[in-house]
Amino acid sequence: MAVLPDPDDFSRYEAFKIHTTTYKTVGSHPITLSVLAPENLKCPATGAPTILRFHGGGFVTGSALYPGFFPRHLLEYAINHSAIIISPNYRLLPECRQSDILADIEDAWQWMLSSLPAYLASVTNDSVKPDLTRIMTTGDSAGGYLSLMTGLNHPDGVRAVTAAYPCTDLKSRYFTEHYEKQLFVFPQMNLAELEAAHAAKMAESNTTVRSEDPTLSEISLMVAYIQHGVIVHRFFDFDDPSQFPIERVERGERFARGGVWIWHGKKDSVVPIEGTQKLFQALGKNDPELRVRLVVDEEGEHGFDTELEIEESGLKETLDEVAKVWLA
Repeated sequence: MAVLPDPDDFSRYEAFKIHTTTYKTVGSHPITLSVLAPENLKCPATGAPTILRFHGGGFVTGSALYPGFFPRHLLEYAINHSAIIISPNYRLLPECRQSDILADIEDAWQWMLSSLPAYLASVTNDSVKPDLTRIMTTGDSAGGYLSLMTGLNHPDGVRAVTAAYPCTDLKSRYFTEHYEKQLFVFPQMNLAELEAAHAAKMAESNTTVRSEDPTLSEISLMVAYIQHGVIVHRFFDFDDPSQFPIERVERGERFARGGVWIWHGKKDSVVPIEGTQKLFQALGKNDPELRVRLVVDEEGEHGFDTELEIEESGLKETLDEVAKVWLA
């Protein structure tokens, strides 16, 4: 695994103004989202196109602004198209269930539609207005799953859906069975020990809800959940097809007519590319008229694109296609 950047190094955001606010409260715990607006944003009269971006971390770790998961090419893309990025936090496992995460993402969507314009007007002195008729979704890994789910939830509200190495085939043997799995350079992890350590930290902090892990303190627990094949059995509602994107496509649900673009590394050791390929097979069978594109990086590991700018990433043609739909 490549050395991840300092979690406190926000230098990649230096060309942006960041505004952070609470979009919902669970008990007494605020859940926040951040709005990233380019410093030199030329906001058109119709408003700035909007990118709704979800962070990765296996539903266990990460945060809305954790720099190691925030692609440089996405920031460049926003600048190039005078767009704003909305990046929400959401509740994290194991203190919740997957249904809670999906509820948070839906609440972030509803907040964006109902409250974002007034919020931006108040914090930018009316200089930034969002164009909520031009929304694209994106996300990496677990965030890629959330991008796809949002596209399925709101096919009339999202113009284009993109995702990087998303978790899609969550009922596969990889996610549901315990056997030796080499994720990056992590050895086989002792799940019981990691869970005990996590429980002790939660007890010490006297908290029952987590919606941010900005230093990836629980990345080993996330790896262990995958290695031991328990994350879906414990936290998803296995018999509820609404939590599984491939099943949703197979039962006739549709994405935004703009299309779906996914990129995935062939050598991904965290989320096997076969899941993405299975999703595309399902789309080809059940929604053959949908515009879809899968970009495969032959040497790509999980996160292969994060530190790359658009020209370096091999995604320029793909992102140009997305822009034609998103900004039409």
